[in-house]
Amino acid sequence: MRWPEAWTTASLVPRLREAGVDAIFLDAQKLPEVADAARGAGLAILPPGEPPAGVALIKGSWPGVKGANDAGGVDAGPTGAPWIDANTWLVQLERVRSPGKAIWVDTELPKDLKPGFPLELPFADAAMCGGQWIVALPETMARALINGDEAAVAAGRRVSAAAAFFQEHAAWRTYPPVARLAVLSSFSGEGEYLSTEILNLTARLNQPFRPVLLDSFTPASLDGIRAVIYAEPGEPAPPVRKALLRFVEQGGLLLLGTPWSQLGGKPLPALSEQDGAFRRYRFFQVGRGRVAVSKEEWNDPYLVAHEAKVICTGEMDLFRWWNLSACGSYLTRSPDGKTLLQVVNYVTHPSRYAPTLFVAGSFREARLWGLGDAAPAVLKLIPVRGGVEMELPPIPVYAAVELA
Repeated sequence: MRWPEAWTTASLVPRLREAGVDAIFLDAQKLPEVADAARGAGLAILPPGEPPAGVALIKGSWPGVKGANDAGGVDAGPTGAPWIDANTWLVQLERVRSPGKAIWVDTELPKDLKPGFPLELPFADAAMCGGQWIVALPETMARALINGDEAAVAAGRRVSAAAAFFQEHAAWRTYPPVARLAVLSSFSGEGEYLSTEILNLTARLNQPFRPVLLDSFTPASLDGIRAVIYAEPGEPAPPVRKALLRFVEQGGLLLLGTPWSQLGGKPLPALSEQDGAFRRYRFFQVGRGRVAVSKEEWNDPYLVAHEAKVICTGEMDLFRWWNLSACGSYLTRSPDGKTLLQVVNYVTHPSRYAPTLFVAGSFREARLWGLGDAAPAVLKLIPVRGGVEMELPPIPVYAAVELA
């Protein structure tokens, strides 16, 4: 937790410990009495911006529908859909970059944050993918807590309940993600913007993905994957090219932003645009799979992510939402074969209509966890072609669906 500037005394230190806080970012030289009290209560004192060993600190965005705190409405993308800021993609990428480390997400508080904004949202946004939000309290709330304001105390308890909930379900963090789409890149250098924004925008589409680092790539990196976006500028090294073409020959789909000098060692006939099923790409048959080469060099990650979603839709869809568009999802599978789908609603209030969920696969039962629930509710499953559907109750901030 970041120690609020409004707190100049140590009076609230005991409450932090009771609320489950175990470390605070604090300039101990400025507030030595607070630092001494915190140490006495068993809290770790961390210099601002300096995480302890074993922790990767990432700078995140304040999650939510962009512009939702303004009276003038919300920002939207080219299709009119609400523009969502979220950190789920960033946490997933950092878990690949820093294996074995805890991921802490630091966000700046918006200056125009509406009173009563649910602070469970940034907590769930980071925790859903295995991260940890560094709790930061708005100054108005920090001052209200000093005075014992009931609304502020209730808001603080909800954050504590969220922390306790994810701690009780800590095993969920160890579940490996399930995805059929991989994004392969160094995620740095010349191609950093394009590749990271593809991850960001793919997450907004609720399309499960696997970030794959180019410098640690092996053929095993694509186990379970059916489509790969090669998001690096230029052509790959020969071993990577060979592995990707072998992946295609075995039935995979490879999406390229620029043509390679050779694909299979010989000229390949292009499929018709009708066979390719998307006019912005030329499709080539390689073995049992296809290579989709963009007719124009990629420069707009929004189009890349959305076009990949269209090309890959159908049998690659692992789940679909209805009546819950401004949300983020994370799909994992437990070691004993249970499927877990977590979702965050970034609108911060339940939708008018009950959300409906489709999950691909065969399942006997489904249970729904709400944030802070001591026990799950049972969901009714409706078998449909390729999977099951279920109707969920309104989701204010977060929910998790367990299927077996």
